[in-house]
Amino acid sequence: MIDTLLTDTLKHGFMFWQENAWYAVGVGDPSTCTEVLSIEPDETANACSIYPNPSFDNQITINWENYENYQISLFDLKGRLISKYSSTNNLVKIELPNISNGVYILTLTAEEITINKKIIIQ
Repeated sequence: MIDTLLTDTLKHGFMFWQENAWYAVGVGDPSTCTEVLSIEPDETANACSIYPNPSFDNQITINWENYENYQISLFDLKGRLISKYSSTNNLVKIELPNISNGVYILTLTAEEITINKKIIIQ
């Protein structure tokens, strides 16, 4: 089995040494690859704008063109939920009066779609 693994790895991958052990990484047989995978631009995320960013007055406006009913969650960089809101309009203004200056993650969820955006409060 080791001979087969080593032979296949040398044909379709590589081996490396880390922390006193050998690791083999194989990418498969390239002749069996029938599809090309790519990352397409996410039109849903592009249809969502958050401004001003950075915010200097603890207010942000969210404009999510494709959705009216969605949930808004604000997290700090440690993953703690800071606040949560619901929207019934694609254009929402949120006041954040008790929030410290810093970087936060704004999560928007509608139906089966979730968008994460970084916002800065100064």
